[in-house]
Amino acid sequence: MNDTTHNPFQFDPHLVQAIAADAAEILDSFREVEEIVGDVHQTYYEPAYEIPRIEKIARDGGSLIDLFRAELLRFHLLQGRRIAEHLADFVCEFNRRRLLACTLALRAVLEVSAALGYYVAKFEAMLPDGEWSDEVCDEFVKLLDKAVRGSRFDWGRWASDGSDRQNLRDAYDAWRQIKDGKKKREAEPTPELTQVNVQTMVEHLANEMGSHPRCGKGYVETTYCLLSDMCHPSVGATLVALLNEPADDHDIIGPGVSDSLMAWYWVEVVSPLVKPITAFAQERLDKIIEIGGKFSVSPDEQ
Repeated sequence: MNDTTHNPFQFDPHLVQAIAADAAEILDSFREVEEIVGDVHQTYYEPAYEIPRIEKIARDGGSLIDLFRAELLRFHLLQGRRIAEHLADFVCEFNRRRLLACTLALRAVLEVSAALGYYVAKFEAMLPDGEWSDEVCDEFVKLLDKAVRGSRFDWGRWASDGSDRQNLRDAYDAWRQIKDGKKKREAEPTPELTQVNVQTMVEHLANEMGSHPRCGKGYVETTYCLLSDMCHPSVGATLVALLNEPADDHDIIGPGVSDSLMAWYWVEVVSPLVKPITAFAQERLDKIIEIGGKFSVSPDEQ
């Protein structure tokens, strides 16, 4: 049984020793990941932050710029909190040797980081060099709204009683039966405020991280596909089970995960991913605060 008395963001020392032995580089990588997880959790998950809603901003005589800053902060904190929770889950599940759960958490970290990269680039591209026109203000409001509230699922219809929820089910049933790929994409029963497809965000992340010294071209796509294959009912998930402790003429599935498989997972999957992807995410989180500080002239005051 794992020791549960240690810090929840520390890896089980017995497991670390079994994986790293006397390899200083591997030991260092465990300490680095622990520090990352602890820092992110302390910053984004443990504190409570208050963000004013539009009604309060209006009641207090605030400007449209105040609304922009509030929405940017909301997006900033939500993404940081998601990464913090996923990383904490990863540490807990790694200590339990649950590699499928670990993989789900790591893929989620990559996806949230991709969303950060995608929207920060959009925010920066939309910032005007001079005064804010009404058109730019409207577009910025729409972009912020999509970043914070966009979805691929129609929560409005689902949360309603009676006919609206049934209409959503009927729409999904009709969508399932469409055979033509283009028509199927166009007919997807998404809400009015549709979120960007996560694959589009991941592709954007791949372009941004292609020059990273610890990544290189193709790294993001390869890693995302690897993690996805291990999450899905596919050969990736099968290998995690079958490569446990193979015997000469048969496979052994369960009851646990061997030290050798845990070592492979850490060295090949975890260690190359966590530090560069969290560094990228933190850079983009910091950039959001920087963007908020660039608002100097309120459109209301033009």
